[in-house]
Amino acid sequence: FDGSSMLCMLVCLSQASHCGWETWFSLQYGTTLSKLRCPIKPCVVKPLDLLIKKARKALEVAKQELERTPENGTPASKYYPKRKGMAVHAKYQLQWL
Repeated sequence: FDGSSMLCMLVCLSQASHCGWETWFSLQYGTTLSKLRCPIKPCVVKPLDLLIKKARKALEVAKQELERTPENGTPASKYYPKRKGMAVHAKYQLQWL
């Protein structure tokens, strides 16, 4: 992830009288969120070969960390699910590129 994102909000409203409070609250929340402002930074185009190289390196590091982490039975095992997820994410990110 490079930290760039767009924000979208969907508000579900109901015309039923028993949903009036929730509808009013949703509209107020949407109004408040619509006033949210943040600086917009132009997207910098990065060379594809550099991105692929970084993705391969990230995949290797994630694989090494996963291999060093025992699946269960030790205090370090608590990191296994996170490191497995990072390895899978790095693999898919490289495939995407």
